Amino acid sequence: MTSGIERAAETIRARDSLLRSVLLADRHLVGGIYHMDYQQALVISNDAWKHTAGGVPFGCFLLATTLNPDDIGADPDAEEVLLLRVVGTASLPREAELIETRESAIRLMIEHGDRDPSDPGIIDVLTRNQIQFNAFDCQILGTFYETVDGSDVRVEWGSDIDTLYAASRYLVYKPVGRSLEYVASYPVLAAASLQEPPSQPVVDASSIILGHVRYATTVRRARASGHDQVPVHVRIDDFIANKTAVFGMTRTGKSNTMKTLAAAVFRRSQQTGEPIGQLLFDPHGEYANPNPQDAGMALADIGPAHVTIYQFGADGSNNQVKPLQINFFDENQLDAARQIMASVLSSDGADYVKTFLDADYGYDLHCDGEMNRSQAAHAQRGRLALYATLLRAGFQPPDGFHLRCSMTRDLANTIAGEEDFPGTLTTQYGHVRIAAHQLQPVMDYLLTHASDEDVSKFTKGESFQAAKAFYEPGSRSGYRKLTRIRPFHNPAASADPADQIYDDLAAGRIVICDLHFGDDGVIQVLSERIVHRIVDRQNERFVNNQDLHRIQIFVEEAHRLFATTRFDRDTGADPYVRLAKEASKFKIGLIYATQEVSGVDARILSNTGNWVIAHLNNDREIRELSKYYDFGVFADSIRSSEEKGFVRLRTQSGYYTVPTQIRLFDQSMLDDAIAAGS
Repeated sequence: MTSGIERAAETIRARDSLLRSVLLADRHLVGGIYHMDYQQALVISNDAWKHTAGGVPFGCFLLATTLNPDDIGADPDAEEVLLLRVVGTASLPREAELIETRESAIRLMIEHGDRDPSDPGIIDVLTRNQIQFNAFDCQILGTFYETVDGSDVRVEWGSDIDTLYAASRYLVYKPVGRSLEYVASYPVLAAASLQEPPSQPVVDASSIILGHVRYATTVRRARASGHDQVPVHVRIDDFIANKTAVFGMTRTGKSNTMKTLAAAVFRRSQQTGEPIGQLLFDPHGEYANPNPQDAGMALADIGPAHVTIYQFGADGSNNQVKPLQINFFDENQLDAARQIMASVLSSDGADYVKTFLDADYGYDLHCDGEMNRSQAAHAQRGRLALYATLLRAGFQPPDGFHLRCSMTRDLANTIAGEEDFPGTLTTQYGHVRIAAHQLQPVMDYLLTHASDEDVSKFTKGESFQAAKAFYEPGSRSGYRKLTRIRPFHNPAASADPADQIYDDLAAGRIVICDLHFGDDGVIQVLSERIVHRIVDRQNERFVNNQDLHRIQIFVEEAHRLFATTRFDRDTGADPYVRLAKEASKFKIGLIYATQEVSGVDARILSNTGNWVIAHLNNDREIRELSKYYDFGVFADSIRSSEEKGFVRLRTQSGYYTVPTQIRLFDQSMLDDAIAAGS
């Protein structure tokens, strides 16, 4: 009876197998296995073979197989290829004799001056060949094999081996060219045609070239042999709605990686027609502004049709650049103003401060049901006191600002009739229109005539009294406390930027929060409000069974935002803890960068799907990193390799780590993004 594996082999033998035509298409023989178990293989090699292969650096991928790459064999068991990684050197069985022979060759070389020790007059041919052998210690990563389903033939992967044969049956090859491209990019590259095996791998439509294979900082032999530009393809969908860690010291290419991913996600969004909003917190202004390290380019150059910049101090003159602060004089931004005031003043335990923060200055603005007219009138009068207090604290009102407030005509006429009162007060239907420059004179009159019956009725509301306590001079610092909040105010802000940013993200735009202007404390509060708003709005859609918008958030200095101390004391108020915990549920992709692996809570690291690891110079950080996947194998090279953009890459759909030189964010990448959005 013919077994299933034999029937599959017969089908494969009917034409050239994908293992031969793709996986083993470009390769160099480097040796054979002389000892192996289920996790490790010891490979004997020779200097001549290594030279032909362009060298065998640490971390190099090798392919071990018992099949003949140049001949369709008859052994069905041979139709598989083991993937190995070089992780060190090994001793040959007769290593002691080899060392003795090599030592002798060195003495002969020294004794004969400049003569080559390989000269037959010094060392015989047999000895010369013998001393060129050495061995590699290789980690067995898994097995490539073919499966047949009707007319569909696929190369599949198993992250182990399912049997152990005599080691001497395996020959070992170094993959180069398209074979290395296939290995480094599996499973993104997939060949699936039975009748016509492709001459090169078929590229997944959702993939990008993130970089090229790089095993070492020294690339002399790779360049000389033409093996230094083998592409690494990744599925961009791996990075959407998942967590991605970008680890590395300063100036090792973290920002370049994030720009590359942002441009790729944008192209993917345009390709599929599905909006994917991206929010980049830009601490140094390099995403929003042309800069030397990007040759005068910026991600924002994709264009105003797709990119909005929120900037501290923006004056609204540029449609692409909007204020990051709020307008405290905009009635529609009152809730935002109260949130910011509460964030800044919450540590002040004075009763009058708490009363000021708890007061409802916008009852009539957010009342959905039947409105209490008295409460509505008192809310308007409370806003009069609030805005007058803000002016006294040095807040600049917007051009043309005025307040519509409930006031009797008699009281308005009395106030306007005061000596030196600026202008007039016009009342209509029980309301008065008060300009910005009139607010403080009106407030001053009300305070100095507090015993008058009309004034007493006007000022008795809780919100007015709360703001009045801040306005009045005296032993309490009052309005002076609000000077700390002044940097959060921008009269050019037309709406709450937290809401604007969410709406931009929902529409699939790239949003860059340019944070390189402004006080750090102010920037922190504004940033946290934005993250809170995004999570809150996504949660609203989630509980209402609405489709969730797809959003990507890029953050730097992640060790500060996702630290264990923040997680352990979390009460639901920390926006970044909420983001980290709930990002996947709410279809929010999180790309975070830091140089402190140990500073990121282990619960975040354990749920991270994509890893981009550049140079780290700290043993503690590398030890922490070594707890995950096989990064411990690369510990020494991560510590020593300081080349910018040289990373160890592991993606969510990938099965093993690929040493990669990340592609530089350049004009061609920017042009591709611009073309995709046009």
